[in-house]
Amino acid sequence: MLGQEKTGAFFEHLQLIGANAPSGSTFIPDNSYIRSEIQHSNLAGVYGTDTNYGAKVFIKYNDYHKMVINVPTGERGEFVENPSISNLIAFDNISI
Repeated sequence: MLGQEKTGAFFEHLQLIGANAPSGSTFIPDNSYIRSEIQHSNLAGVYGTDTNYGAKVFIKYNDYHKMVINVPTGERGEFVENPSISNLIAFDNISI
């Protein structure tokens, strides 16, 4: 199960960085990046600890197709503070 961001801060950030990203790229922002570059905040704490089910993943397939998706993390969906591709459940089933 995954979700797609169609509006909001993460979608808007993709519009800023997507043009310069290479086709076929994947980017998983960590907590520090989310706080400083997307939320423009210096709040303490970890983004999404109590509200997120998974990680935000920026994907650029080609110059015309890019998206932000939410992919579950951990062995049983538990929160992972700074996830990598290996933490994303069934990410290899998502064709890039």
